[in-house]
Amino acid sequence: MSPVTEVLYETGIVPRIRWFVATGGGAGDITVTGINLGDKLSLVLNLTDSADLTSEFSITAADTINNDGGTATTGDALLVCYFDNPNAP
Repeated sequence: MSPVTEVLYETGIVPRIRWFVATGGGAGDITVTGINLGDKLSLVLNLTDSADLTSEFSITAADTINNDGGTATTGDALLVCYFDNPNAP
């Protein structure tokens, strides 16, 4: 079990893994419909060139991940996987 999953189970929250295919763009905000503050980002994979960009991204608002100053993904598709926290705002 991953450390994120362990923490969520300890708090009585049963995490659900969600995924979303997002349209890439310039470095900055990327729309991920359904993601919320309090969810835990697990993977951001550029499907166009198979690059793992997870370390560049964070959840910054509802429906938004951000990699300001990171890799531009204009014209690419991104697979975003995250643990959905049902108690997130």
